[in-house]
Amino acid sequence: MSRENKQEMFCYLEHRTTDMKFNIITDVFVTSGNVHDSVPYLCMGGA
Repeated sequence: MSRENKQEMFCYLEHRTTDMKFNIITDVFVTSGNVHDSVPYLCMGGA
């Protein structure tokens, strides 16, 4: 991951799916830092 005027580094993101009624985490997916938040769920749609 890189940003202007910042040190370049390795990053990971944790994406969570939660139950709307009770706010319970129902799914967790880890990606590299350069993956947009919507991508893991769009790819899992056919799984």
